[in-house]
Amino acid sequence: MLNKDCFVFAISEYLQGVGINYKSSMIFNLIGGHDLIVKKNENKYLPELSINYRIIDFDHFQKYTGVKIFIEKLRIDESIERLVEIVKKGRRQIIRLNCFYLPYDISNFGRVNSDHFLIINYYCDDTQQFYVTDNKYQSAIISLSDIKKAIIKTYKEFFDLYVLDVRNSFSQKHVNKILREIVTSNCMRILQTADTQFTYLMNELIKINKIDPLLKKIALYNLALNIKKPTGPIVSRQYLMESIEGLSEELSNDFKYLIIAWERFTIELMKLTSKASNEEENLQEYFEKYIDKLEKLELKLNDSILKHLNN
Repeated sequence: MLNKDCFVFAISEYLQGVGINYKSSMIFNLIGGHDLIVKKNENKYLPELSINYRIIDFDHFQKYTGVKIFIEKLRIDESIERLVEIVKKGRRQIIRLNCFYLPYDISNFGRVNSDHFLIINYYCDDTQQFYVTDNKYQSAIISLSDIKKAIIKTYKEFFDLYVLDVRNSFSQKHVNKILREIVTSNCMRILQTADTQFTYLMNELIKINKIDPLLKKIALYNLALNIKKPTGPIVSRQYLMESIEGLSEELSNDFKYLIIAWERFTIELMKLTSKASNEEENLQEYFEKYIDKLEKLELKLNDSILKHLNN
């Protein structure tokens, strides 16, 4: 089952509510699609690597759909009043909050600090509760006091409302035609840049291998979590797979082999973090084996997609 990206889901769900029926896999491509970017987050105490496998570009989305996405910023003290006003007018509203402060999200509440997108559907004056939808809960309830707390804890000064202007949206027939163009462009870029990105990943892992054993374990653990995120290689390739019509058995297998390889790499990273000690263990050859396999599978997949689209 696809581990849905909460942002992609929110955009798709909102648009379907106004009669624009883009599947989540379409939204994934229309908002930018698949990519491969390895980044090192600056942290003087701990090296933090992130592998971003998808693009979020509002201008890209508007160019290909005619739908404009923009962020309306509100002062914290006026945010609740504005939210209530919007939903009372019969509009739904996409917002971003930290799931650590969302009581209905039982798997993350009080445990996981992470941005989460949800849709506000309705507000009840009598119970002072908001009715919401997100990628895991089709219908959930959060109290006025809890949403106030979540807003205050998530934002320092200004609260973000994600607004979609659909007045100039293109026909779905037009959008369907250009999906091939988007995927083709992304595949060609990755074929040109994958070697550089995987080399950078390998070099950074070699550096991590040389740091304090405890810090090494933390860095590898964080990398494993990053790979499993909706923005990471596993979920993004699942979205890409869903978006391509008429998959041959060979191309379907190319997707599956790459996804499985990333899952196995994640498992190996977690195993390394659970070892009692690995001070003397040199992991360079260990990493090289996995990175080389991942690069070959990534290149093969993107090349196969191009061949499929050009048939």
